Amino acid sequence: MNQPSSPAASISLESSLQLEFDQLQRKLVNLWKQIGRSDPGGPVGIENTTVLVSSISIDVDVPVAEIQAFEQRFLFLLFLLQQPYKRIIYVTSQPVQQSISDYYLETLPGVITSSARRRLSMICVEDSSAAPVTQKLLDRAHVINHIRSLIPDLAHIVPFNTTDLERRLAVQMGIPMYAADPTIYPSAPRAAAGASLPRRASRILWAGRISFPSRPWSRRLSVCAPKSRPRRS
Repeated sequence: MNQPSSPAASISLESSLQLEFDQLQRKLVNLWKQIGRSDPGGPVGIENTTVLVSSISIDVDVPVAEIQAFEQRFLFLLFLLQQPYKRIIYVTSQPVQQSISDYYLETLPGVITSSARRRLSMICVEDSSAAPVTQKLLDRAHVINHIRSLIPDLAHIVPFNTTDLERRLAVQMGIPMYAADPTIYPSAPRAAAGASLPRRASRILWAGRISFPSRPWSRRLSVCAPKSRPRRS
């Protein structure tokens, strides 16, 4: 892909990307109406696919074993396969042992393990580097095309965190993302300080106080739960 030749071209490319992303995100409303409840065991009357991308963007070196552990934290979402019309595509950097995924599938109540396994696709990009899984996908168009070939119906992406990388992935795959728009994150420090926000950002409900480090190049966030109020007698 050719790089933009000027700042104006970069702005135009960014605007085009955001427009495509916004159009995809609008599909979530209708998608939710069609697939029904998303909790395990809820009534779902139409086939749908969830693409799990347990990616994380960090600025420090992390051992390969820890990266694998981070990428497997979404395995609990395999319980969604309790829904008979649900398919899951799980993307990781390194292979997940079948005994681990089978552990989850075998504990699904009222579901035949072989049926759940047929509706689960484990996709591995075979890359043990510290780069985010999303970046590894964007660097491998053939893997993205393979994932798209596994989606015959309604689908959405569930990422662990949302950055420009996840936004690009959603646009390249052509499916919406069940996550916040990464462009609203610059408003978070103002929200934590109690400042007024644009109408679009003010619709977000912050469940706690988010503190940001003073160094702008660090992406780490610390989330502090609000103190509980004493109960009235």
